[in-house]
Amino acid sequence: MREILERFPSLAFVARELGVGYKSVTKWAERDSIPARFDLDLIALAARSEVALSLEELAMARRLDRDDAA
Repeated sequence: MREILERFPSLAFVARELGVGYKSVTKWAERDSIPARFDLDLIALAARSEVALSLEELAMARRLDRDDAA
């Protein structure tokens, strides 16, 4: 999931645009995990920011994370 966050200009940008604290987003990057409740907001942010990200890519990243944890 860190790769998803790295597509955006910065973690501060993601935090500001999603309306969450910067510290929260840095923790997501550290844990390599983004709470699923932000999926649709991330897709919308990507579209507004001209960042290539599809719901399918996000779902695949979640699946890979889940498989790695197993």
